[in-house]
Amino acid sequence: MVEKKIGIVGGSGSGKTTLTIAMQQYFNNQISVLSLDDYYNPLGQQLKDENGHTNFDLPSALNWELFHQHFDLLMAGKTVVINKYQFNNPLAVKEKKIIYPKSLLFVEGIFLSNNLKLFSNLDYIIFLKTTEDLMFKRRMKRDIEERNISVKMIEYQWQNHFLPAYHQYVLNYEKEADFVIDTSVAFNLDEIIQQIK
Repeated sequence: MVEKKIGIVGGSGSGKTTLTIAMQQYFNNQISVLSLDDYYNPLGQQLKDENGHTNFDLPSALNWELFHQHFDLLMAGKTVVINKYQFNNPLAVKEKKIIYPKSLLFVEGIFLSNNLKLFSNLDYIIFLKTTEDLMFKRRMKRDIEERNISVKMIEYQWQNHFLPAYHQYVLNYEKEADFVIDTSVAFNLDEIIQQIK
């Protein structure tokens, strides 16, 4: 049964996945992870901007209904099976993720804090911050290597989609977090780990 629920929120390239992996290693198989990345709506349901480009950097881009169904299943001690989202990369191999209920549930995603129902239901919120320049460099590397996105489109999405959304939907929630980590420098997880154990 899930005993504690921890949210990890921050911008694209702020280190959410890296932190989650570090936590999984420390707690040795005691963590279930729900990533909002796996709950994006199909491409045909996404909004387009004034230039006809799909905008994934909006809270409405996510299937919140399905996410809450899976969250509730894990809270009830049941296993969740979901299709891993491949970010519309036609070269990616389709695969399923099986998420088993564990004593700790980590939920991570950019728009985690924008869902008040979920946000208020978490025991701890960890906010990851770093410079926008570093986030952009990390996003550029990831999107080229893992998501088959062109440099030109990455730059367009960053300026026209991500940055406006980051300032509107994400940054204001830093003050609501229980822990704030600056991932542009080395940091120590001991304090956080002791709190959530």
